[in-house]
Amino acid sequence: MKCRKGLIHSFLDGEVSPARKSRIKEHIDTCRECRRYYDEISKVIRAVKETGREEPPADAFLRIKRRFKPAGVFL
Repeated sequence: MKCRKGLIHSFLDGEVSPARKSRIKEHIDTCRECRRYYDEISKVIRAVKETGREEPPADAFLRIKRRFKPAGVFL
């Protein structure tokens, strides 16, 4: 298999068929450069997942909206 980093992203996102998944995994296991890239991307994905997603305060939209004045109407 030729090195294609885009396939590593698809592999990690679960967007490849089982047959292709097997070939990509085999390539990652035998290609030092792709293995290094896979490890780096995996770390980033884990870090993002660990940070979680915080909800903004309930009044955030209203506070932002108040900062903007309506634009004038030009005729």
